[in-house]
Amino acid sequence: MFHKLLPTDSNRLTISVHHPNISLLNGEDEIPKGIDIALLTCNPENGYAIRQQFYTLAFDHFEDIRICDLGDAMALDKVEISKLVSHLLDKKIFLLMVGFSRDIIEAISKEFEQKILPFSIAWIDSRIHEDEIENLSNNIFVKNQSYIGLQRHLISSTILNDPRVLGHTIFLSEFRKSNQVLDAVTRNSELFYFEMNSVRHSDFNPSDNPSGFFAEEIISISKLAGSSDRSLLCAISDWDISDIQPTDYMLISQMCWYMVEGILLKKRDELQRDRQMLHYVVELKNSDTHLDFFKSESSGKWWIKEPGDHESHINKLIPCTYEEYLKTVQDHLPERLVDLIYH
Repeated sequence: MFHKLLPTDSNRLTISVHHPNISLLNGEDEIPKGIDIALLTCNPENGYAIRQQFYTLAFDHFEDIRICDLGDAMALDKVEISKLVSHLLDKKIFLLMVGFSRDIIEAISKEFEQKILPFSIAWIDSRIHEDEIENLSNNIFVKNQSYIGLQRHLISSTILNDPRVLGHTIFLSEFRKSNQVLDAVTRNSELFYFEMNSVRHSDFNPSDNPSGFFAEEIISISKLAGSSDRSLLCAISDWDISDIQPTDYMLISQMCWYMVEGILLKKRDELQRDRQMLHYVVELKNSDTHLDFFKSESSGKWWIKEPGDHESHINKLIPCTYEEYLKTVQDHLPERLVDLIYH
């Protein structure tokens, strides 16, 4: 399937791509060994503009990460792209997809269904699309869909009160009050889709939204998505190329760069997790149950251990926040942890 990808022609770039940890796929039948992250764009016109900005950024921060530029997927249909995604995930390669319409997530979800792989989706968007609620909720392997950056005036009350949506929304105002609420959602999601219309027009010219995320905010979420415990793929939406400016391409490039940094932090955290974890035991009042919390000394991330019979199965660490730990200590077990642990 790699031979159908349109490779990146470095001669078309006005900059040189000379970094030992970046390789360009040039029509090979297989991706090189040892790759951590793959970059895939949707069409050459946008692809080269993104690369022109992306490869000017400082990659000497990422000595522990190997990136492969797959080129453009213009010649592939959605089924072929989803199979390519599946192939890369089998090799434990994180995929950055740039310029893809949101229906690519539904195609990928069908591939996950065939692989019997449960997953959660985080939509970074100002709106909720009703057809996605219907279509993706029918996939029994979709654990949940979370929505980050919503703006109430753009969504009907019927959709917001849908039981499949309740409890899985973070409004833009909530995000700005505290990043803690965002941390728990991003760390429990495998797939991320960034709708660029969620960024305000003043910060991303093709967006028709006068309000929305600032550039710094969408970049910070990009980093969180990359560092998520379970993240497998980040996709950035398409956009209206008639209105795009060089600074808009730079914003998307910076989003990708910070996703890479997040992946690097996750990789280092996984290597150090067993050695640098603080263990906190919280006894629940009026119960013979205790909960085990863990904190990474290197990243500051928190987890709660899934209760169960230690001899019958390997317990899993569920991402949580420091605020949730404090509430548990105060005997106010957060509803989210109750749902995660006992359902």
